[in-house]
Amino acid sequence: MSSSLTKFQTAIITLKNNLSIKKKLYVLPYTKLIKTTLILAQNAGFIRNVLVVKLSKTKKIILYKQKYVKNKSLINNIVFYSKPGKRFYIKKKNIKNLPNRQITTYILSTNKGVLTDEEAILKNVGGELLISFN
Repeated sequence: MSSSLTKFQTAIITLKNNLSIKKKLYVLPYTKLIKTTLILAQNAGFIRNVLVVKLSKTKKIILYKQKYVKNKSLINNIVFYSKPGKRFYIKKKNIKNLPNRQITTYILSTNKGVLTDEEAILKNVGGELLISFN
C-alpha cells in the first residue's frame, strides 16, 4: 500500500495546491483511494462534483470541481496523519475525541473501507487516520 499511499499523498498535495487556483475543473490520477476520498469530501460538502474518466482500457483520471462560497474555497486546510514511513492508527473509542469534529472531516482507512469519522463511529470501527479536511 505504500506506493498507493504515496500516489494518494501526491494527489492530496495537488488538491491542496489547487485551493488557491480558481479553475473550473481539476484533474488527478485515478486510484480507488483517491476516488473514494474525493467522494467522501463531496458528500461532506467540500467538493462540488467528482467524475472518473476512462482514457483507455487501462488509464483513468479523476475530474473534480472545487466548491466555492463567495469566491472562497470551502476547504481551508488539509492535514496528513499517516505517512509512508509512519502510520497513524486510531481506536474506535478515540474517534469521538478527535479535535474540532464539528467543523473537520477526518478520513480513515478501515476494514470496512475508507470512511469518514462519522461513518466509522456508526460502524463501530477504528483504523488508519489518513487526512482531515476543514
